[in-house]
Amino acid sequence: MTDFHTFPSPDLSPVSLSYVAALRGVLPRSPGTGFAYAAINAYEPLALICLAASNPEGKFFGIMENKELAENAGRLARERQTENVEFHTGPVSEIPLPGLDYLVWDETRKELCPEEREQLFTLVEKTLKPGGLLAASYRAYSNPDEALCFLAKEFGPEMNSDESREFLQEIRVLGKLYFSGHPIARKALESAIESGKTEEFFAACDTGTEPRSGTLDFMTDLMPRGFAFVGDADVRFNYMDLVAPPEAHETLEKCRDHLLYEPIKDFTAGRLFRNDIWCHLPADQTSDPVRLFGEFTYGIFTSQEEIPETVKTMRGIVDLRQPLLKKIITLMSDLPMSIGDFLHHPLGIGADPDEVLTSIQLLVALGLAKPMRGRHLSQGKIHLSQLKWANDYNRYLNSHSINTPQVLLASQVVGGAVRVPARDALVMQAINRAGFVNSAGALLLELERIAKEPAIAAKIMDVAEPTETMAENITQDVIRRSMIRWYAYGLLAA
Repeated sequence: MTDFHTFPSPDLSPVSLSYVAALRGVLPRSPGTGFAYAAINAYEPLALICLAASNPEGKFFGIMENKELAENAGRLARERQTENVEFHTGPVSEIPLPGLDYLVWDETRKELCPEEREQLFTLVEKTLKPGGLLAASYRAYSNPDEALCFLAKEFGPEMNSDESREFLQEIRVLGKLYFSGHPIARKALESAIESGKTEEFFAACDTGTEPRSGTLDFMTDLMPRGFAFVGDADVRFNYMDLVAPPEAHETLEKCRDHLLYEPIKDFTAGRLFRNDIWCHLPADQTSDPVRLFGEFTYGIFTSQEEIPETVKTMRGIVDLRQPLLKKIITLMSDLPMSIGDFLHHPLGIGADPDEVLTSIQLLVALGLAKPMRGRHLSQGKIHLSQLKWANDYNRYLNSHSINTPQVLLASQVVGGAVRVPARDALVMQAINRAGFVNSAGALLLELERIAKEPAIAAKIMDVAEPTETMAENITQDVIRRSMIRWYAYGLLAA
């Protein structure tokens, strides 16, 4: 069983942002059309370069903290043969950006001062096209206590005794996750509800400092500028039944139209950081699921034998052995597919399109599947002896040593970076360096180098001393398990 809450950070690729907006009815950009994408506070320029290499129709801009970082990032982009990305530094108001379709900024490591944030909001309003998407990662609360104190401050002063008691009963339901980890606060809450002395609980929530919600601050700044909140880049948080305790669902539903619904969700789900997606209005919208989701492809990177049978979520155990889910997983583990592709496949003939869409959306929300930019266009029979890198970016591995458990590769099928296990990446590297016939020998040379670094070697090799037989076995194992999948995902071409 997989724990739903252990999945990695959200995907900020153009296709993923468009998919989340489509969940709220915002018509996605047509595949293959040009676009402009900017990342402010681009802490990981390599990730942005890889994203640019995966979306050749886009123009990418990275806004760096200083000139030296920007120059180094530009040099790295040239080394990786990626020409559709450029890096800048300086006040954001002075950077010559075109009209943007996507703008991403990250405040999780360094919060902007009010003046800097005001400049940024002005830039966003000025440069983001109508229908353009803003993705902002930021801190919602400094700590879990601040979330409770904020809600107490916002609601408490307006209530009489009966309303306060009812409010605390709702807080008890909404804050199940919080109170399970804060027994003193839970005891104080229970005492206030039982005795009716709610003012004592509210007084305890007054720490002498003004609690604030970063979520509300963002809403206050963006809504008057013509922006509408369309979802969370961490897809699972668009489904409260997956991340909030079941007891809280009814109360959350009653709060849905309240201005503080999003801060309340933060408290219920125990979130200190958010990854909002906002849309610059006006935007083209539709309720037609074919127009919203029909042009995405969807895939699963995990090999089928590694996919869990069940996933634990807040709403209960999701059984992935259900017939329709099992069929979808079987196909998506091999190659990316659209909903139409599945419906025309023998496994999907006769399936209800709405049920297929719901099932795929569930797999995406669970972090197992992901929306993608395109599909592999088969050139006929695969000739393993002719395999080579499909993307110029990935050729850097021909001259670089692999020293990490995973390697970042670009994929024009995925429309974003693919994190490939070092074992697989080493075999692909060997094939590109020495050809298929001599790949095991090339791999052996790398294994001998890696053997001198025990921490990395332990994640790749089964024994301490590499041998020709080991290199041959690893090569054959990767080819059997993964090579066709990496071909289908556009990492390799034949």
